[in-house]
Amino acid sequence: MSCILRQSLTNLELDALYRYAKNSNFILEVGTGISTQFLGKAAMESGGEMVTINITDTPLDLHFKGITYLMGYSICQDDMILRGHPQFTLSRYKNTPDESVAFGKIKIRPPCDLIRFACENRKLDFYFGDSGEYCGLAEWNIVKDLLAVDGWIALHDIYYPKSSKNFQVYDAIRKSDNWQIYLKTNTKAGLVIAKKIKEL
Repeated sequence: MSCILRQSLTNLELDALYRYAKNSNFILEVGTGISTQFLGKAAMESGGEMVTINITDTPLDLHFKGITYLMGYSICQDDMILRGHPQFTLSRYKNTPDESVAFGKIKIRPPCDLIRFACENRKLDFYFGDSGEYCGLAEWNIVKDLLAVDGWIALHDIYYPKSSKNFQVYDAIRKSDNWQIYLKTNTKAGLVIAKKIKEL
């Protein structure tokens, strides 16, 4: 799934995304927004490829040369952490598309499973997750194995209860010796950037 196109990343956080994504052969972003410009610049300068996924069509002012835009759900129905699952966390954001899925009001329909589609037969070098409230953990369950050793993961909205997007993912990274954290900001939403240092 993915977020609406407003992002609360600071200029310093956007610059950090660019710096850490530079020299990546394959960048994947879930949640198209202002970050797309910075990650796209990193991909273009390193001769790499970038794919960005968003649940709705991307406004033309966010279309940049060399980026592949996919519209639809990043995950499939079976990936979703639904209400009743032990890891389910209630979000303070209501009436969102991913809330409707998480509460069983609607089913994920194609186009979907776009993370696996984008990464078919190749490893990720850099992943940025800024998706919907209920799908960060579901995306993590896919991405952590697709990311190459020495690849990078960046996650926005890591502080709960401000957001339930990625706080559980950040917690898993923080507690694991498979990852090394290089940056964590103390903004209201928070951004973490970590490197995968060995296979899970």
